[in-house]
Amino acid sequence: MFDPARSTYAIYMPGPDYGRTARELVHSGLDAVTPCAVVSNAGRGNEETRFLTLAELALAKGIPAPALLIVGEVAKEQSPGRRGDSEEVEISGGATDDYRHDELRVYASPAAHAPATNRTTAL
Repeated sequence: MFDPARSTYAIYMPGPDYGRTARELVHSGLDAVTPCAVVSNAGRGNEETRFLTLAELALAKGIPAPALLIVGEVAKEQSPGRRGDSEEVEISGGATDDYRHDELRVYASPAAHAPATNRTTAL
C-alpha cells in the first residue's frame, strides 16, 4: 500500500514558489514537519544544500536555481546539522590527468565507522 509519509520525493527545479510546493506536498498527505533538503547548483563549485522541514520550506526565499528538492526521511538522515554526530569525509578519484579531479563529499557517522579524520579514498 502506498504511504506518502514513508516515501521519498525528488522534485527537479521546484521553485521559485517553494510555499506553493510545500503546501501541495502537505495537501497530498505529508506532515508539515517532514524533512527535506534543497540542493542548489548540484555538482558545481557553488553547490549549496539547505536542510529544512516542509513548514520551513514554505517560508524559504532566495534559493538559487537550478535546484533539486528531496523530501522524506532520507533528507533528515543525511543532514549533518540535525544529527550532531556526523563528520565530513572527503573521497577523491585520485585522477592522474591534470585536467580532471573528481571529489565527492560524504557525511559519515563516526559511530558507524572507525575513528577518522578527513581521509581520501580512490573511487
